[in-house]
Amino acid sequence: MTTILGIKTNSGIDGIVLACDNQSTSFDGEKPVSKMFVRKIYVGENWAMGDSGGDDVDVIRFYHVLQGHKNYGSNTERSKAIIEKAIEKKSFVEINELNAHLMKKNDDIESTHRFIFAVNKPSFGLWMIDEFGNFKEHNEDSKIDYVCIGRGEDKVKEHISEVIEEDKFDRDNYSIVDAIKMARGAMVAAEKDIYTGMGYNLTIITQENIKEWGKEIKKELRDAEQRMLKKIEDIYADKKQTENTQA
Repeated sequence: MTTILGIKTNSGIDGIVLACDNQSTSFDGEKPVSKMFVRKIYVGENWAMGDSGGDDVDVIRFYHVLQGHKNYGSNTERSKAIIEKAIEKKSFVEINELNAHLMKKNDDIESTHRFIFAVNKPSFGLWMIDEFGNFKEHNEDSKIDYVCIGRGEDKVKEHISEVIEEDKFDRDNYSIVDAIKMARGAMVAAEKDIYTGMGYNLTIITQENIKEWGKEIKKELRDAEQRMLKKIEDIYADKKQTENTQA
């Protein structure tokens, strides 16, 4: 299970901000039995993509084909052709086929995946792709250009609506920085869902490049935790030293 959010800016540098949690939950029947850290956003030369659903090898294989990996019978030309055709037709035939295969294999519609897809060429685009491969743009009632999928989707929508209604976010003038702040707040809200968590990842798409910041965020959080623990240890180490001196 997962939560993925994409926000397209309308001010300053053209950009798209993708945010997602890092948690995958495995089940025994309907009972959750374990959690693990997983990668949820995949990146190519001019695209970034993530999905909601289980950690399925068929989905990972699909991403590797899009990335042009020769071990999966793909290459740069095939990858480019698939993406260009999908954007032109506003339909990902491969996703329709993938989900049909997953339903047949698992005999369960819950095994299908939805995707968030973002590109910076030939122009900026952000879509939710449904189980049948259809491209869906943001709902006009949402007030800003964003799409969201996953278990925490309702929490994200509630957070965004609340922030806009309380005039904490200018929907007519939001930059990459504003979108990052909105995305981070939305992911905190999504963590109220028990299947969302284990930190978060940010992927920023501009005209120049696509940059994943997940590793840097994780490292900074780990370093900050270590600094805090060292500070706590020093307090009690100093206290012990004082007690020994007084004795």
